[in-house]
Amino acid sequence: MSIILDVQNLKTHFPIRKGLLRKVVNHVRAVDGVSLQLHEKETLGLVGESGCGKSTVGRSILHLIPPTAGTVHFENQDLASLSASELRKKRVHMQMIFQNPLSSLNPRMTVEEIITGAPIFHGLVNKSDRRKFASKLMNTVGLNPKQLQRFPHEFSGGQRQRICIARALALSPKLLICDESVSALDVSIQAQILNLFKDLQEEFGMSYLFISHDMAVVRYISDRVAVMYLGRIVEIADKDSLFDNPKHPYTKALLSSIPATHPAHKTERRALQGDVPSPTTIYKGCPFMARCPEAKPHCGETPPVLESVGRDHMVSCFETVKTEKAAG
Repeated sequence: MSIILDVQNLKTHFPIRKGLLRKVVNHVRAVDGVSLQLHEKETLGLVGESGCGKSTVGRSILHLIPPTAGTVHFENQDLASLSASELRKKRVHMQMIFQNPLSSLNPRMTVEEIITGAPIFHGLVNKSDRRKFASKLMNTVGLNPKQLQRFPHEFSGGQRQRICIARALALSPKLLICDESVSALDVSIQAQILNLFKDLQEEFGMSYLFISHDMAVVRYISDRVAVMYLGRIVEIADKDSLFDNPKHPYTKALLSSIPATHPAHKTERRALQGDVPSPTTIYKGCPFMARCPEAKPHCGETPPVLESVGRDHMVSCFETVKTEKAAG
């Protein structure tokens, strides 16, 4: 499969200003060197604890937040090289579903206006055909077309998320970035939305970047999984390899936190010591060192980089790479 999205060394830093003159005294390094690739018709899960920079990665890829450094190539085209009008046209093929469906929908617009607004703006749909177009999308996402004249507050959380999906599908995107798109829903509704995502991917051939902190959800929907910690990817592999044989100590701790579905299926908890380090600090070595149960003195000397430890399995950890190479 060809690569549809290629992100290299992406950085997004936010300035911290103080004083009367609002002088920049430091930066919050929300994303600090993320590299990933997404293939056509593939789902890449992006996981990590709250505050690690997952959502900022999604917004930076679409240039909703301008990246500080790095490159984002979509269909072999550098998005940073495009003018504002060219980027607007390119975004037709890249859509995002946000975490809170209620806050991402305009409360003053009907569902019909929400779904058809962008296609009409881009000249993809005539105003005379908007009702027919919106009705088809409502059927696609499992909603009743008779509800097109309702407003967002008249729907349940799951229904609002389906409206957000319909709005994203209205432009026939090739890339869909899902930012915690099921985290606010009940478990039964989560299952319905996840199955809908799978059906839509099979029907329209889209690629997903699925951002979530729920490891069970990520395992169900993803083909590959990337694990983020403090603005960086520390491990990336296909889902079976990552869940069955995690390599990075942080990934092992994340997986051990998944609740067991049966009393007999108990896993050893790997509780991490200490708090999450500050994203304003520049670390000489591994930023996970202070919480890592396997850390050695040399881990604080230079920052680790992603290295291959198996077929399509990469990890950013000195000790893990050393152990794997010795075993191999």
